[in-house]
Amino acid sequence: MKSRKKDAPWFNSYIKYLIRLRDRFSRICKQTGQERHTKKRNEYCTKSAVKEAKKRYFQHQVDCLSDKNLTIKKYWTIVHQIDGNKTNRNIPTLVDDNKFFTTDKEKAELLCDHFSSICSLPGEENNYTLPHFTYKTESCLSEVSITTEAIYRIMISLNVDKAYGPDSISNRLLKNCAVSLADPLQKLCTMAQATGKYPTAWKKANSCPVYKNCEKSSKYNYCSISLLCCPSKVFERLVFIQFYEYFI
Repeated sequence: MKSRKKDAPWFNSYIKYLIRLRDRFSRICKQTGQERHTKKRNEYCTKSAVKEAKKRYFQHQVDCLSDKNLTIKKYWTIVHQIDGNKTNRNIPTLVDDNKFFTTDKEKAELLCDHFSSICSLPGEENNYTLPHFTYKTESCLSEVSITTEAIYRIMISLNVDKAYGPDSISNRLLKNCAVSLADPLQKLCTMAQATGKYPTAWKKANSCPVYKNCEKSSKYNYCSISLLCCPSKVFERLVFIQFYEYFI
């Protein structure tokens, strides 16, 4: 008996063995009708074995929650396995200006427009200029050094359990191919710094609405969680490290 994807995680080889024997003697019992075969079939009862396997499995899962090296993603995976993960995460019908938004596309466009309106920057047509900054010290960080070695160190330390952005380039890919990708990424980051232009693809993100509180039908009760491109976060981490070392 082979394991299937829909099998429960506590469904072990011993239970499979008992099921095979039970089914075998069930067929023999139907053919012969003898009492000894009926007794033999009843000996291979799987109820107690299933109960014990469930108990051991869930106890193991609870013990895993106390592991200090447990990642956040793995933690919630275990919690959902224990709890059943029966929470309905679908966004209900949204209401805005007495209009109802029922389909996924309508709700996505409404929330997207709402998030864009509260996160947009002033446009160039308004002749917007940055406020004047008064320097508090004569010391300054003239440039951010971008080297292949620094990029490589960041890439091999990436958390492979993190989600990826719209470019579908994951941390696992960057980490496993760090030797080959460190140099091209270094050239790309250097070009962005030299030209003062951030790559357009890195400005995009997969936005996920997360419910906060109060009425679920109102767009104002949702906040946006953005999944950025993983290569952009490597660049961000590189700049952060040098800024942190400078100020500390």
